[in-house]
Amino acid sequence: MKVQALTLLLALFIGNAHAVSKIEIVALFTGKAVILVDGKRQLIADGDITEEGVEAVRINSSRAILRVDDQELVLTLNNRIGGPYQKKKVITESVYKLRNGQYVAAGGINGVPVQFMIDTGASRVAISANEARRIGIDYEKKGTPIEVSTASHRWPAYALNFDKVRLGQIELRNVAGIVVDSNKPDVPLLGMSFLNQVEVSTQGQIMTLTYD
Repeated sequence: MKVQALTLLLALFIGNAHAVSKIEIVALFTGKAVILVDGKRQLIADGDITEEGVEAVRINSSRAILRVDDQELVLTLNNRIGGPYQKKKVITESVYKLRNGQYVAAGGINGVPVQFMIDTGASRVAISANEARRIGIDYEKKGTPIEVSTASHRWPAYALNFDKVRLGQIELRNVAGIVVDSNKPDVPLLGMSFLNQVEVSTQGQIMTLTYD
C-alpha cells in the first residue's frame, strides 16, 4: 500500500456526547489512517470506532470519511473539511439607541432592504401592507387571515413566514411574520420570531445581537 503522508491539522469544535474537540490526520493508507484524536495517536481502519466515538466509514489514499455522533466528516489531502463540523462563523451586530429610546437598524426581508425598529414586545416580524407590496409579498394568497389589536384599534392581518429576514449581516430563513392590512406599522418591526434565534444583550446605549 502506498502511504500518503501529510501534515494536516484540523481544529474541529464538535458539540457531541464524546466531546471531541480536535482531530488530526497524520497519514492515509488504503483502508487505514493514522489519526490523532485530542492528541491521542491511533491507527484506525474501515469500520473501526475509537473509544472517543470516531468511526472510520471509508478510508483511501486520498481521503478519510469519519463519523462522529451520527454525522459525517470528510477529510481530504487538499485540507478541505466536509460535513457539518466546520466551525461556524460568529456574526455580531451592534445597534445604537436613538434619542427617542428606539433601536433602529438596516436589514432586509426576502432580499429587499428595509429599515427595522427592534421591538421585543412584538411576537413576530411585522410589516404593513404597503411594505409587503413594495417587497413583492402576496400576503393575501400566502398568509392566513388573523386580527391584530392595540389598546385603541383592531386591524385585519395575515400570518405567514418570510423566506429571509436580515439584520446587518445576520440572516435567518423561514421567519414567522405578520402583514397588517393597513399602513401600520409605520416602520417594519423586528419581533421575537427573529430575536429569539439570536443572543441579545444591551450595555448602555448599545444593543448587541450575536448569531452562531
